[in-house]
Amino acid sequence: MILLQDFGVAFCAVLLESAPVVVLGFVIAGLLHEFVPPARLRRNTVGRGLAPVSRAVAAGALLPICSCSTIPLGIGLTRSGASIGTALAFMTSSPAISPVTIALGWAVLGPALLGWYSVAVVGGAVVIGLVGNRLLQEVTSADQSTTRTKCGCGCGTKPSAGGRFARAMQWSFGELGVEVSGSLVAGLLAASAILVALPEGLVASWLHQPSWLA
Repeated sequence: MILLQDFGVAFCAVLLESAPVVVLGFVIAGLLHEFVPPARLRRNTVGRGLAPVSRAVAAGALLPICSCSTIPLGIGLTRSGASIGTALAFMTSSPAISPVTIALGWAVLGPALLGWYSVAVVGGAVVIGLVGNRLLQEVTSADQSTTRTKCGCGCGTKPSAGGRFARAMQWSFGELGVEVSGSLVAGLLAASAILVALPEGLVASWLHQPSWLA
């Protein structure tokens, strides 16, 4: 019973901590899907070479978002036509080398360690993107619909900015949210279980020495 209570407390804590940034990721994904022309997005992110992967890594490095926000945003990229590996490269770089991370890393790690960290992040993201594009087949296709500039009532008129924002949020928390929410909850449950089951001091006892084993 105590273990179950601890798990419930851990799950609520993880949920409350991650919920705001996950919602932010859905909002950004919806705005990207609605306001960025699909042709432009596909032109910059489709392909299996170095160029689209590098552009995705650069875009991720410029956005001040965390690892929770980047999940729905990266999935939204694939729904808008990006290659899977390219989206993975974006999802790897965006939380790890954002402007906020660089500023904090400069203060905490110092310039030398921050430099090596940045090289590892950028190089790793590029490798992940290239390998992902080579090994992972496309499982989704871009939204080729020609009705994105219509209001949805059949009149063919161009919607207002408020109408487009509402449509973006409907896509984010309707279609995309329903699709990925199950996986997100499963991840939160796993994180909560690890927090409860992991013995106190285990990480420090295993990783405190600068060795290859650590």
